[in-house]
Amino acid sequence: MQFREKNPKGNPTAFIAQNALVIGDVEIGPEANIWFHCIVRRDVNYVRIGSHCNIQDACVLHVEKDLHPLILEDDVALGHRVVAHGCRIKSCIKEIFYLKSLKLRVKSTTSVLTH
Repeated sequence: MQFREKNPKGNPTAFIAQNALVIGDVEIGPEANIWFHCIVRRDVNYVRIGSHCNIQDACVLHVEKDLHPLILEDDVALGHRVVAHGCRIKSCIKEIFYLKSLKLRVKSTTSVLTH
């Protein structure tokens, strides 16, 4: 949906559920998916969603005016009903594989949130 003359840009391999709202200056990477009842709204800053991101049902992604865009790096998963507001979420996949190669025990494969 257009907002202030900005339209979302989605890679053709991305999936966006029919009732998800993607508004304004939003870029969606390859093979990312945005599921049912999600709202991704750029009104006062930008949103970037990396490749292979999984944004599950009813998530809300928004920005902070002039201070913080919302950036999801590649391979990030947001569980059901997550609210992500004006932040950057980085993938930990490379670090986890490195730790496993050192034969260290890794309990979870979560993403890292930075502000």
